Amino acid sequence: MVKSCGNRYGCGVPEWKKLPQYREQATASSKAKDVEMEGIEVGTEHKLVLRRGLRRKRSRADSMFGSIDESPVKRNAQTLIHINRKKALHSASGFLLAALVRDAVTDSNNALPPPIDLTHEDPSLVKNYLEWVDTGKIATQKRPRWASVDEKRRPDYKEETTLDTEHLAQCYGFGERLKDVKYRNAILCTMRLYVFTERIFPSDRAVAIIYENTTKGSSARKLMVDF
Repeated sequence: MVKSCGNRYGCGVPEWKKLPQYREQATASSKAKDVEMEGIEVGTEHKLVLRRGLRRKRSRADSMFGSIDESPVKRNAQTLIHINRKKALHSASGFLLAALVRDAVTDSNNALPPPIDLTHEDPSLVKNYLEWVDTGKIATQKRPRWASVDEKRRPDYKEETTLDTEHLAQCYGFGERLKDVKYRNAILCTMRLYVFTERIFPSDRAVAIIYENTTKGSSARKLMVDF
């Protein structure tokens, strides 16, 4: 867990107490069941609506920031995540804070405020963001390490996993769209940590994702150049 950040990348010399282990989204064991969804939108009552399309398994994070209501799934194929800490969510994200102000103005006119449309976002990115707001921890994922065909043919070959830097890049892009500076800086600190301690560099695709989701002169682009 990092203690301080503060240079042009949002990070000084990271003061890490302990190297975080690779951690995938934990899932319930025998009771876990898939929930199908299309995307996410934040409703007028501070709910995240998960719709049909993508698939995920319920995780322990479901109980950290909010509670899952399974009953709507049976009625209209939707799952509602009730947000318990609205102030923390809106104070973290400039995008959501602007929507909160807009809703307050709309409410004063006795009209129903429109929902915040996030149906185009990957639901897993939203879940990771909510977990960070609630716990201050960046969730990392594993992916199989690339190996050549000849290496895979060796009798002693064993598949290994490594940090999924593309997932971190996608999380950074989501933080960029939400205008959450602290979240983006935390992701950059995580990337720097794995580069300097385990020599795990962002993949070419991860760098491309960063450039696709940032503007010229951004801290993330400068960090990719330094790597």
